[in-house]
Amino acid sequence: EACPVDAIVLTRIHEYHMERRGENIMSKDKLLAVGERYEAMIAADRAADAPYR
Repeated sequence: EACPVDAIVLTRIHEYHMERRGENIMSKDKLLAVGERYEAMIAADRAADAPYR
């Protein structure tokens, strides 16, 4: 499958803490949960970046 351009978003979140083996595997559901949790921050960052697109 092809991935739409807007499906991949860079964020300020660059640190994840995993305590058990296997927790570092991010499923689609986990990635969507992160996106929902930080939706306001992601939208603000995209708006600030819009003039450069």
